[in-house]
Amino acid sequence: MKPLNSWCPPFPMVGVGDAASGEFTADAATMTAVDGDVVIRFEGLRTSNRTVSELVQQGLATAVVKVTCEATYLRSTEPVAVPDGEIRLAGLSLTDEVIANLRIISTCALRDYCPEGLHGDYAGFTFAVEPGDILAEGPEFKFLVDPSFDPLRAPVSSIMRVRKVEDRFEGYRINYDSNRIVVEFSDAEWRKYQRLKNGVAAAVLHAAVVLPVLTEAVFLVKSQGQEHEGELWFRRLASMMEGRPEVSTGKPAAEIAQLLLKGPFARAASQLLQDDGEN
Repeated sequence: MKPLNSWCPPFPMVGVGDAASGEFTADAATMTAVDGDVVIRFEGLRTSNRTVSELVQQGLATAVVKVTCEATYLRSTEPVAVPDGEIRLAGLSLTDEVIANLRIISTCALRDYCPEGLHGDYAGFTFAVEPGDILAEGPEFKFLVDPSFDPLRAPVSSIMRVRKVEDRFEGYRINYDSNRIVVEFSDAEWRKYQRLKNGVAAAVLHAAVVLPVLTEAVFLVKSQGQEHEGELWFRRLASMMEGRPEVSTGKPAAEIAQLLLKGPFARAASQLLQDDGEN
């Protein structure tokens, strides 16, 4: 979330530099998929600049969301209600990264516009504003849209990847701070992993590596950790948990992880016992 500060508007704009006091903020922004469409909901929209706030209340200005999607070349500006509102866009028009910029624009011509808290350099000046001019620049939110993802069919591997790193250490490291959960092995451990993953002990890897990694991820989703809610794996895992009736969020994280992995211990045990010639 960040204001736009890299350009100079033709008149004092709230949220750009110190030309006018106050800011335009939002408490939260969330994205969900509804019937093939993408819904972005905003909560707690407000401006602390009294002049702009009054213009919104009088209908002389309105909050809007500028939506940009580089992957599909979408450029769209949609009105949004204050303080809580949402916009709905066709899901097929969005994929990969979507950027939503909040703004307040004028809905009519304002011939003597003079927002409160003007910088001293503007003392005594008023400004002509045209319909559609930006009065306040708000926060920017980024989302990742994945229209091909099916939470009922997707394997856990769709939210994880494994890689080799040059560092020397035993076991493995986990990184939850990217779009997919990354499990890292040193060169020596990587060679062991490669030998195991295609052999009879492949199911053991699920119990020894994937299960604990997924258990922590489930715990993060259950606890609604805000530090990871913008990551693709977080939203995918939340959808996978919601889409399976047998996965109750009231269960412990370890039990949910086992259900999502379809009983990793039982599969590992069966595979090892079979290899030993036992029934």
